Amino acid sequence: MDIKKTYIPTKYKNVQALSFTTRNKELVVTFDGFEEDEPRLRFHTEIISKLSGLQEPLRLDYIPHATSLLSCKLKPKPNSHTREFMCSSGSLHEGLRTCFCPDFGLYIWKGKRIYLTFRCGAHGQRGNGGHSHNDQLSIELWIDRKPIIVDPGTYLYTSSMKERNRYRSIRAHHAPQFKELTEPASLDRGLFCIPDKAQAKCLSLSNKEVTGMHIGFGFPVYRRIEIFQEKVQVTDWHDSFSDLIWKETEPIMYSPGYGIKTSSVKGILNEHR
Repeated sequence: MDIKKTYIPTKYKNVQALSFTTRNKELVVTFDGFEEDEPRLRFHTEIISKLSGLQEPLRLDYIPHATSLLSCKLKPKPNSHTREFMCSSGSLHEGLRTCFCPDFGLYIWKGKRIYLTFRCGAHGQRGNGGHSHNDQLSIELWIDRKPIIVDPGTYLYTSSMKERNRYRSIRAHHAPQFKELTEPASLDRGLFCIPDKAQAKCLSLSNKEVTGMHIGFGFPVYRRIEIFQEKVQVTDWHDSFSDLIWKETEPIMYSPGYGIKTSSVKGILNEHR
């Protein structure tokens, strides 16, 4: 049975896009067209069942991470942390386009009123991470050409170990972080090495939503980003048994180039476009 041409259009008429590809010997299925989590997960399970040749659809709790996504949305965990970034009027969906680069670990949404990036993927240099930062699951966000969250840049390489590590630290990035824990990967392996301890993975992806996960703290940490018409919602949660306290990103000056720091980010949106 050709599930893409026959089965899906017949049973799931709201599916607007569907693609199959491979990454690191794993099958990646991306689709769009669902507003609610429950039918999306039902579709997810049925696709996996069909591709696996199973006679009966898989139960939701047999799919890795599916129950975590569902419980976070329908039954929020006590440890979840949500922030909303509102737009003044109109729709953030206007002219919205996407550019997904999973091998590079970068996902981009760009429209007439929004520019959003999400970092989730490999460190590069076969795991050495010479130019990587502790920025897994971090975002950069502009709304109506105004900077809401901006990646601070690199600033320096070898002239100051303290400043080099400060700009590589998770504290400099808008990523899930805790008061009791420091870095998801060590900064002590040299100025040009961050081991890929986080092992970040993208769990779900569409043109208006993404969920990623990493294990850099020793347990799964999740971030989900949803682009609604009037807001961007970011939800973090974790699977640790500890009662951890979420920590906000520390203020740090923006570095537009080597050896330069400034408090102004005016005009850099054009560089991103």
